[in-house]
Amino acid sequence: MQLNRYHGRFAPSPTGQLDMGGASEALIAWCAARHVGGFFTLRIEELDESRTVAGTMESQIYDLRWLEPDWDAGPDIGGSHGPYLQSRHQELYQSALDQLYRQGVLFPCNLSRKDVQSLACTTWDYGNVSK
Repeated sequence: MQLNRYHGRFAPSPTGQLDMGGASEALIAWCAARHVGGFFTLRIEELDESRTVAGTMESQIYDLRWLEPDWDAGPDIGGSHGPYLQSRHQELYQSALDQLYRQGVLFPCNLSRKDVQSLACTTWDYGNVSK
């Protein structure tokens, strides 16, 4: 893989069947990469173990193969910048967190997912939150 080439990716979570939105996203990312002669990667975002459904990753790959985009790297074919399962990067994530902690810039967040989602839908104005 050339680092200066366009690099597109599709990264589904194995929490259910591939739906029309996911299929469209995959095809758009693949078309964008192929249009400019770029690289396309399939990566699986299976970090939320409580929501991961057994067999879903394999089903999603099967469905994507039926749609016929090809990928240059992924969990089923490997590649030079793997692994392509996010859970296999835990050591890298922990190392980055340790470095941030040593720098004194890591802080706890006590917000729930609902709180974070609510904030994502909030208008920010110079650090002041307003709805």
